[in-house]
Amino acid sequence: MKKIVHFSDLHILDSHYKEYKICNKKIVNNKIFEEKAPPDDTIIVITGDLCNCGAYNEYNVKYINNANNFVTDLRDKGYEVFVVPGNHDYSGHFGIFLSQDAATKFRKTFFGTRYDIFPKVDYIESDDKKIALIGLDSMEGYLFKAQGKYIGGWYSCNMCIGLFGEKQLNILKDRFIKDNELKNSDYKVLYFHHNPFYEEYGWNIDDINDLWNVIKSTETKIDLMLFGHDHKFHAEGDVESEYNGYKSIPFCYDASSTTGHIINDRSRINLDALDTLKKESQEPDKNASRVKIPRIRCIDIKNQKLNLIAV
Repeated sequence: MKKIVHFSDLHILDSHYKEYKICNKKIVNNKIFEEKAPPDDTIIVITGDLCNCGAYNEYNVKYINNANNFVTDLRDKGYEVFVVPGNHDYSGHFGIFLSQDAATKFRKTFFGTRYDIFPKVDYIESDDKKIALIGLDSMEGYLFKAQGKYIGGWYSCNMCIGLFGEKQLNILKDRFIKDNELKNSDYKVLYFHHNPFYEEYGWNIDDINDLWNVIKSTETKIDLMLFGHDHKFHAEGDVESEYNGYKSIPFCYDASSTTGHIINDRSRINLDALDTLKKESQEPDKNASRVKIPRIRCIDIKNQKLNLIAV
């Protein structure tokens, strides 16, 4: 069964910044990572905030040190990479103010169109099993609300708050009911940017109860939920997420920030490779303002195991 490696909140700028150097040195050009997570055995899911400020040059192909090139480099190595946007990808200032240009640029770069494509469903075959990857845009509701309300290409809203929007959730519900290929898939993985369990106003998802209602009303079994956004590592011990089992979803994982972007979380990190490699551990420097080891989750749905890779 293929493994799923989960990245989130990379906040890539350019070669002068730590975040890009970690992505380039410790992931793309790292032989150890490739050995631990070989392309023919690995799916990569990135749950948003690929870049730090989408309104600037981070998707311009003239700049080699950017989010688009990071994803392209992974695909060139043979990885299947699936992405959804985060609030910083749609923003030009601190991830708060929605930029029409940034949202359009992100969608055209990664999906080839500026128009709504979510929910985005992809299928992966592995060991005669079918995995459905269901990507949602947790800012799409803001794009809908902002139509006709832009001032100079900007729409003022707190995009630290997520909003799926009625249109996207209605399509998701319809697919859960009518799409036989989706209904009959062996495993269903739901992924998006904002943390669905965060209740503090300013970082929450405004219509998260509507998503739970869609899942419940359609009696859809979600096997794995992946998200990011709050840069926190919600785990007990080394591997278990405190959210596991919530809403009858056995695995619910926050990737924290893969590059350690503005993190003060000092949870213990496993240096697990995969099941066949020796387990080690390392404690980050408690005096450091940032965790310097990238957070990389490796999830094995079939065997119900989760490992963390640090390279």
